[in-house]
Amino acid sequence: MTKLCSKCGEEKDIEMFYKSKKVKSWIDNPCKECRDINKKEYYASNKDKWKNCWKYIPNEKNRERNRLQRSKRRALVNSTADKTITYKSTQELLQNQNNKCNYCSIDITDRDSRHLDHIYPISKWWSHSINNVQWLCCRCNLKKSDLIL
Repeated sequence: MTKLCSKCGEEKDIEMFYKSKKVKSWIDNPCKECRDINKKEYYASNKDKWKNCWKYIPNEKNRERNRLQRSKRRALVNSTADKTITYKSTQELLQNQNNKCNYCSIDITDRDSRHLDHIYPISKWWSHSINNVQWLCCRCNLKKSDLIL
């Protein structure tokens, strides 16, 4: 099966055309060769524009916003904390859960496979105490997010 390229006017096999991103059954015009040449010409003539566009420049506004969010979170944790969460208490909690996720019961003995989760989220103004935390596997904690289950 062949198709006519809108750029070079040659009739080429369909495999020489890109598939449309919008509609799966469509074949885009022009052919791959002409499109690649066109892209190279465009980027060469607009080098400064693309150089600045793709270069990572730390944004002072974003940096300040992130700093404020971190400080708000820290203040929230500190204001609701009753100082009962210690390394020893979290290890005891893990042993009480038999080194298993509280939801899916998967083994979480590996440190990288577990998260200490707040049962009732701090973002909903619940306390940061040992009575409000549980060990979950990474998957369950990320799935749970700030929900109360």
